[in-house]
Amino acid sequence: MDRADARLSRIGHDAPRRRPLELDALADRLAAAATTAGHHRFSVVGYSLGVPVAVRTAIRHPGRVRSLVLTAGFAAPDPHLRLTLALWRHLAAQREHAALARLFLLLGTDPADLARHTPAQLDEEIARTAAAVNPGSSRRPSSPCAPTCPATCRTSTCPRW
Repeated sequence: MDRADARLSRIGHDAPRRRPLELDALADRLAAAATTAGHHRFSVVGYSLGVPVAVRTAIRHPGRVRSLVLTAGFAAPDPHLRLTLALWRHLAAQREHAALARLFLLLGTDPADLARHTPAQLDEEIARTAAAVNPGSSRRPSSPCAPTCPATCRTSTCPRW
């Protein structure tokens, strides 16, 4: 994995970031990483906010994406998601990275897994996650389609998707 890590672009909490992430750029980086790894055709797994990246990769590189596995994604936000994203943007805009890390851990970790952590381990994970928060995070979490976006817009022709 160390060799691959040195050669490939990384998309994840430990990936170095200097500017806000753009969906088209992420999709193209994903396809480029597959090429670098020697895969002309490949399957893409998208989880949570990775779902729009996976879908966009398939749209931008239809001859290369063999299949998609999409999990925990969304096409349009419900009230729970809108509140979550508003809190995310607020915490990021206020640079409340420790609070944002706590939110990420609550949203992305099974309660049983959290229960297995000691308070010291949780503090370490909060600190590690807070240190990895992208400076563009306050602009990133949003729905690919606005709540008023018509159902027909939630297809590959939607410019926001």
